[in-house]
Amino acid sequence: MLGGCSRDVAIKSTGMGRRTYYTHKKGFETRGIVGLEERSRRPDNVRKPTWLNSQTYKDVLVFRKEHPTDGR
Repeated sequence: MLGGCSRDVAIKSTGMGRRTYYTHKKGFETRGIVGLEERSRRPDNVRKPTWLNSQTYKDVLVFRKEHPTDGR
């Protein structure tokens, strides 16, 4: 990966772990230089609030303003 040197030399010279080496190697082999870029760690499916625009949400906001020292 590093100019044709062995795996162990590449790991020692970069200071990365073995698992990181294989992750980068797989990314480079499949996507080229773009495969080495940092990717988002955010999940593909993020749950959306179900009651954000409802009357219940507005009631909760009013209650929180009236009772700021109460918990959640």
